[in-house]
Amino acid sequence: MSRYCPYNRLVLCVAVCMPVWSAFSFAGENAALERAIQSITVEDLSEITSVLADDTMEGREAGTRGGYAAGGYLLQRLARLKLTPAGDDGTYYQSFGAGYRNLLAILPGSDPELSRQVIVIGAHYDHVGYGTRRNSYGPIGYIHNGADDNASGTAAVLEIAEALTRLPEPPARSILFAFWDGEEKGLLGSKHWMNDPTLERDRIVFAVNFDMVGRLRNDTLEVYGAHTGTDLRRILMEATEDTSLSLSLKWKMKADSDHHVFFSHHVPVVMFHTGLHGDYHRPSDDVETLNHEGIERVSRYALRAILAIANREEPPRFREESQWENETTPQQWLASAPVRRLRLGVWWRVDASSEHPLVVSRVVPDSPAARAGVRVGDRLIRMGETDIRGEAAFRRLVDESPPETKLVVVRDGAESPTELSLKLAGPPRLLGVILQGEPANPGIRLVAFVDPASPAARAGIAVGDRLYAINGRRFTTDDDERVLLPDAHGTWHCQVERNGRLQDIVAVRANAGLQDAD
Repeated sequence: MSRYCPYNRLVLCVAVCMPVWSAFSFAGENAALERAIQSITVEDLSEITSVLADDTMEGREAGTRGGYAAGGYLLQRLARLKLTPAGDDGTYYQSFGAGYRNLLAILPGSDPELSRQVIVIGAHYDHVGYGTRRNSYGPIGYIHNGADDNASGTAAVLEIAEALTRLPEPPARSILFAFWDGEEKGLLGSKHWMNDPTLERDRIVFAVNFDMVGRLRNDTLEVYGAHTGTDLRRILMEATEDTSLSLSLKWKMKADSDHHVFFSHHVPVVMFHTGLHGDYHRPSDDVETLNHEGIERVSRYALRAILAIANREEPPRFREESQWENETTPQQWLASAPVRRLRLGVWWRVDASSEHPLVVSRVVPDSPAARAGVRVGDRLIRMGETDIRGEAAFRRLVDESPPETKLVVVRDGAESPTELSLKLAGPPRLLGVILQGEPANPGIRLVAFVDPASPAARAGIAVGDRLYAINGRRFTTDDDERVLLPDAHGTWHCQVERNGRLQDIVAVRANAGLQDAD
């Protein structure tokens, strides 16, 4: 357990009491974390959005009395949480532009070393006021309450801030809570802070943005930026455990919300978003249209992900490549997967009249079969100690046999079988997959090929799936073959990402007799 995770620290008085104390400490920390997560409630979120999206706020346009009223309300909430002011001159405010104000508060980290590093959790609290032809889809001249855009994101950040203050100990890294003003006028608040930061900019190691999280549909949360930091995809996916959310990871990185300001300064980021809708930038974006239960689920999930990043030994490292990657990048990774090498190098025809029906019809030049002396017309009898009685079973034999084995054939005109020494190409392909590394996530493998007769195929593993672990073992650059070995029962318990969620898929090795599955 990392020393950087305060929820994993165990203070041991004496070695004798270690097992009992560890169990109680771990249980207590989990219980405290769960209480903090459960403190994010529909009722509190509804209260916040109802205030911010009320007509009295007049659409919260930056620099207006409605924008000031919204800022005043948020200030009261921050002061109630006793968070440290992080604005100008010891206040929560950072003033800029034509009367605009960012609101900033910090929760100092608990680790003596890592507390210097800061994670920014932000949302813009302004909206478009009464709307104009430049910022509204109409009708203009009416109050645009911006319940989803972005009272929903603002409420999520407030509730996460409160939940973090309820923990027995803050996260290892410091957390800066930022409520940006002027986002609707061109990301003005976040741009101003980045150009004139209220703390050392080099302290920022990660940024999270909430923008329009109030319309959760089909249990699917859109996440932008998962490829901007190393191993970030794994962190985000693993945080979905015990939730019913699916993540739709988006590759587009446009200057359409405050996260892009950090991205453009080479800070890894994510933005949480539940999608556009017909009320976007219209007067009809009212609090009655919000899915508050959905905001609760998104906020609770985000809290888990944020804590995982805040407490890990190393934060995600910004990936320069993310600046030019797009939706086609995974297909490019798959296309660069190693070519499936022929372990043996023979084609065959089927003679159904024989108990050994496979007869060699072609030998690939310079293949292991050719070097062993296999000839066209050879009838395949046995490989190793196993009789060859069908096509699917033979394919599995080729994939699963050790590199050095024996092949027994019968040749036309020969009185006795011929035994050939084989040196098959590469290690056994027991699971039946070819994997490709994913540069953004060194510990994840993309499935580039699945042998149709393999345990992986029978279990339903498909090209494009991502493998996170097998039998509890994670992938490393130098140890992939060990990870691909089955357990003692010939079984692979695969942790697979598919359709935005982690799934457990069990693949089982064929019986020792390798009965034909066709």
